[in-house]
Amino acid sequence: MKAMTKILSVMMVFLFAVPTQAQEIKDEYTRKGDKVMVTRYYENGAVREQGTFANNVADGRWVEYKRDGSVKIEAFYENGKKEGKWFVWSDEGEVMYELVYADNYLQNSNRWKLEENNVADK
Repeated sequence: MKAMTKILSVMMVFLFAVPTQAQEIKDEYTRKGDKVMVTRYYENGAVREQGTFANNVADGRWVEYKRDGSVKIEAFYENGKKEGKWFVWSDEGEVMYELVYADNYLQNSNRWKLEENNVADK
């Protein structure tokens, strides 16, 4: 019983001590005219996501980044609805998907294989 109490005590110290040592990176909110720009971060400080809100819904360009800083998704919203061309890159960066939305509905999609010379082939 003493061993279990000792293990629980050590676990409690660890659980409460570790989070206080880690530096928390908070989301940033900046007013840009009638919109609010939000920037969210990975725990290592790299930007994870950036986009704008208007009237408390996504509105405008949103970009999600991989941990290495390269773009993972470029998306567009209009009044909270998916709109226009979205671009999604594979984890390896070799394939890009082009998605076309209208009024929150997928209208068309293309898959592009990216070549080393930056020319895309369908």
